[in-house]
Amino acid sequence: IFIFVCFIFSGCFTVSMLQTPKVLEEDKKEIGLGGGVILHYEGDGKDLLYFPEIVGNYRVGVGKDTDIGFRIFVLGAYVDIKHQFTKRNPYVSGVLGFSYSSFYEQVVAIGFYPSLIVGTDRFYTSAGAILIGVSNAFESTEFWGLIGRLAVGYSFGSKLRITPEVGTYLGSFTGGNRPWGFYSVLGISYRP
Repeated sequence: IFIFVCFIFSGCFTVSMLQTPKVLEEDKKEIGLGGGVILHYEGDGKDLLYFPEIVGNYRVGVGKDTDIGFRIFVLGAYVDIKHQFTKRNPYVSGVLGFSYSSFYEQVVAIGFYPSLIVGTDRFYTSAGAILIGVSNAFESTEFWGLIGRLAVGYSFGSKLRITPEVGTYLGSFTGGNRPWGFYSVLGISYRP
C-alpha cells in the first residue's frame, strides 16, 4: 500500500529543473531522461516519505532567446517556455511552466511554475514557485498550495549531457499543512 501511495503522489508535480539558463538555438533540439528521489517531510517534520522523481524531457529552440520544453512525469505532463534575458555570463532566464496530472480522473492536480535560472551553460542555480491545486474525488476535497523551491545543478558534456541537480522546497497548503524536503536527480540528455 505504501509503494502504491508513493506512486500516486509522485505524480502531483515535478520539482526538478534539469536545465541551464542558456536557451537552445532556433530549431535545435534536446531529448532527455531524469530520475532521482524526493525526501518529503510533512508539516510536523516527523513523517519522512520517499517519492521517485522520474521524468522524460524534450526541448526545442523556437526563436531568438526562447525555447519550449515538454516533460512527462509519473502521472502527469508539464510544458514550459524559457526566455533568456542576458547575452553574456551569467545568463539569466525566466521560465513559465504548467503541469497537469491525474489518477483515473479521480485525483487531478494543476500546477503553475514561475522560475528564474541564473548561471552559465554548465553551472546554474534556480529559484521558483509552484502554485498547485488538487481536486480529490475519492475524498470529496479540494486544496491549494504554494511551494517555494531552490536548486543547483551542473551539466557535463556537449552533445551527450549529464546533469546532476540537488534542491530543496518548502510548501504551505490550505488546512495548515507545511511540507518541506530535499531532492536529488540525475538527468541525461542528447542534443543531435
